[in-house]
Amino acid sequence: MKQKENNKKGLSLAIKWAFASSIFIFIILSIFVVITYRSALNLVIIEEQQKMERTIVKIKSCLKKADRELTNDKVIKLLSAEGLINKKQADINRFVSISEQPSIAVGIFNAKKKMLYTSKEKTWQKDTKSSPFLPFNKNGLLITKSLVSDKTKRVVGYLQVSDKLSSFYDIRKGLLIALMSLEIIALFLSSTLGYILASRFLKPIRTLRDTMEAISQDPQSDLQMEKIKTNDELEDLAKIFNKMLERMRSYTNQQEQFVSDVSHELRTPVAIIQGQLSMLNRWGKDDPKVLEEALQVSLKEIERMKNLIQEMLELTRAKQLDVRYLKEVTKVKTTLIQIINNFRMLYPEFKLNLIDKLAKNTQAAIYRNHLEQIVIIIFDNAIKYSANKQQVDITAKSDEKEVKISIHDYGEGIAQEDLNKIFNRFYRVDKARARKKGGNGLGLAIAQQLIENYNGKISVESKIKKGTTFLISIPKK
Repeated sequence: MKQKENNKKGLSLAIKWAFASSIFIFIILSIFVVITYRSALNLVIIEEQQKMERTIVKIKSCLKKADRELTNDKVIKLLSAEGLINKKQADINRFVSISEQPSIAVGIFNAKKKMLYTSKEKTWQKDTKSSPFLPFNKNGLLITKSLVSDKTKRVVGYLQVSDKLSSFYDIRKGLLIALMSLEIIALFLSSTLGYILASRFLKPIRTLRDTMEAISQDPQSDLQMEKIKTNDELEDLAKIFNKMLERMRSYTNQQEQFVSDVSHELRTPVAIIQGQLSMLNRWGKDDPKVLEEALQVSLKEIERMKNLIQEMLELTRAKQLDVRYLKEVTKVKTTLIQIINNFRMLYPEFKLNLIDKLAKNTQAAIYRNHLEQIVIIIFDNAIKYSANKQQVDITAKSDEKEVKISIHDYGEGIAQEDLNKIFNRFYRVDKARARKKGGNGLGLAIAQQLIENYNGKISVESKIKKGTTFLISIPKK
């Protein structure tokens, strides 16, 4: 099945990336090549035209001195006087050097458009009846100028200059070959380089894919995405994936721990209830006294089971804190005063002292209900395990970064070997005494989890026979 899935898989992301980048570079380079090609050819054409214009100016400046229609003798005389032709040879071959381009041909006509001289043979047809100005190369350039006498201001003849553009076509051919070769080489290099870079940049993604595949095959493994140091989105992706993986594993562990804890903690009350019912079923149901005692014990255990399940659900919810609560803020002084007033009503025999060192309207970055829950858990323990002196002192202060709350009771205290364990779930210093008072050992675990959710801290100090002090630090808003 896996082999079939692999066969259906398309091109890799690296190849797609390299192909897309190559196509993009090819299009951009093609546009650049076309623009360069056309611009270069235009420049060559302009240069050829300028050379033809310079040739025309040189010859025209000589022939416009004629006072009547041009003849063979007149043309030779005027041109030879300026040294443009050799009078003995009676040709205009030197026009080639004057024109600065061997492909340029010059033709001179009289006023009746009859050819007198040409610098190249077969450049113009001798039969000029139908078309006296017929260039030899139809793909070249042709410029025709009338020759006006400076003296009579009349047309004495015509001058034609044509260019076969031999150098132009040579340049065009060479330029086209060079640009096409450059484009092919650039396409090859861009494809190769694009694939190499894509493979390198996408290596963390392939590692992430392999990690996810390994985890899907073995969900119980502790495998994580390896750390990468690229200082970009890929590094962020790896960190986010590891955090997400840790959170998912934490939820899974919480569920497993929840089931394990429930099974462990409910075993005793279920066994007690089962024993009571078995006793009643065997012989005690006919004895009112035994029946009453069995019912009371069973109801008490059922109530303890209900409280236990409720606390465990609260602990689970505390570990799965809703993100919207992380933006909440609470006025600490107002909250503490409300809690103290409520406890004074419930326990009028206790003396609750608030030592307020907070600035006005000091706020902590925590949801109000969660702060109340934390303080109530600690208050409840302080009152529940108090000794002869029924008093609790609460001190609240703050600095630039934190709000600090200290809750001190005058109970029997906690031994040093137990201080590091009291925040563990289901841990009770005196199990018999805690069970008698209704404790399940989950309150402080819930309080610690809630505080840590808001990047706060909770610690404890205690001395036997002198009491216990809980220190809470919460980031200040």
